[in-house]
Amino acid sequence: MIVKILNKSSQEFSAVRYNDDKVNKGTGELMTLKNLPYHINASSSQGEVKDYLKSIKNDKVKNKQFHAVLSTEKRLHSKEVLAVMADKFMDKMGYGKQPYLVVYHNDTDNNHVHIVSTRVDKDTLKGISDSYEKLKAQSAMREIMQELYGVNQDERLDKLLTYTFSNLGQLEKLLTSSGYQTNVRDNALNIIHNGVLLKSLSLDSINYTENRDEQRKKQIYAILNRYMSTYSNNVFQVFDQRTQKTAYVSELQKQLREKMGIDINFAYKDDKTPFGYLLIDHKTNAIFKGGDIMKMGDLFNFTSDKIDKQFFDILTNYNIFNNEIKSALKSYLESQFNCEIKDYMLFGQATKVPYPIYDETKNITKNFIENYKDMRFLESKIAFVENENKVFVINKSEHKIFDLRELVGEQHYNWYLRKVNDGPYGSHHLKQQTQVSSLQQTQVDSKNVTLSDLLTLNSASDYFSPAVTAEEDEQKRRKRKRR
Repeated sequence: MIVKILNKSSQEFSAVRYNDDKVNKGTGELMTLKNLPYHINASSSQGEVKDYLKSIKNDKVKNKQFHAVLSTEKRLHSKEVLAVMADKFMDKMGYGKQPYLVVYHNDTDNNHVHIVSTRVDKDTLKGISDSYEKLKAQSAMREIMQELYGVNQDERLDKLLTYTFSNLGQLEKLLTSSGYQTNVRDNALNIIHNGVLLKSLSLDSINYTENRDEQRKKQIYAILNRYMSTYSNNVFQVFDQRTQKTAYVSELQKQLREKMGIDINFAYKDDKTPFGYLLIDHKTNAIFKGGDIMKMGDLFNFTSDKIDKQFFDILTNYNIFNNEIKSALKSYLESQFNCEIKDYMLFGQATKVPYPIYDETKNITKNFIENYKDMRFLESKIAFVENENKVFVINKSEHKIFDLRELVGEQHYNWYLRKVNDGPYGSHHLKQQTQVSSLQQTQVDSKNVTLSDLLTLNSASDYFSPAVTAEEDEQKRRKRKRR
């Protein structure tokens, strides 16, 4: 979790308008409106909210607007969880009884919420101190993560310092790969997390030990061989435009880390091809020189391919469980972004629930299909792709892909045509040859039913009933005749 206090000063509470605009565009959602007068609610205008915050006056307070952002990695925490964290965060920051709003944003690959309040106490009209506010925010978030998930950064750091490492470079690589920042000053190694100095170690006090566990090396060698036969060992560059830094990644590297606790870190300079690698074994709390276990050239194949980090983050958000999904997704993304995507850039995942919000996203996607009448709105949210006689549904904003049959069920699936009409991007229509009842015959042309037709006539869910066969019609007619 990352927390940021935004510095921009505003006497007019411009963050209210910023977040309201997000809601109006459909990229934001109001999650919390707390401690405001009863006449101000979710349907109130941004002007009413701003006027109320401005009415809490103290001319000595120059930076009245309090504006913070809580952000999680990709979709790791849902909007509801982030809203709970926001409430806890405001309590710990001394704003728990202040008027504030929390707005969830879905326009980036990392779920995040914005929090807006005032630094003037609504009861006493005294200013709320912003001294060391950023450090206080980091401490508050550390406490929240410990309360909700038992994550204690001090204990986590102490455990990492018990690992076996043979030099300072290995120790720094261990720490940075675990989410910490380091620097060496005045003969001390400073360890930082989200801007907060957690520990300062004298360089003279650090104990270095050469790893000589030959048995574990043999075990890791066997693991590497086994995983090489299952996952791609092609390595490519991921370039971050914001930081101008390059990272080297591969599917094999990711799977070893997630499934076996073996973290591989390449040694390289700038964007030059790596010249070596370290292997961090979280099972035995040890660091090995990669070459002592397997030569890097035997383990990895370095390609010249390069991909933008922002685009790579989009790829890694997708739930790729099998080759059918990978092939369908690859086709869609290449069409959308007008580019070639190598198969080995789409990483598989070990579980069908990579993040807690998977089921929520699945239900949202299903509701889009069943209940929306506006085809243009529907196509802005989802896309349909046919691959190997299967139809897949892609949720564009959440970057998830679902098998249509599994998504809506066998009965509902029969209402969708089995071929994708290859039109321009954003205009995929599914067509299905199907029988319809005589009652529906007047509304739907049974020879060519499109999703667009269904949605413009009525909610698609109104038509999600099994087709009535001629035999069933005849049985019903005989029953009526007997009566």
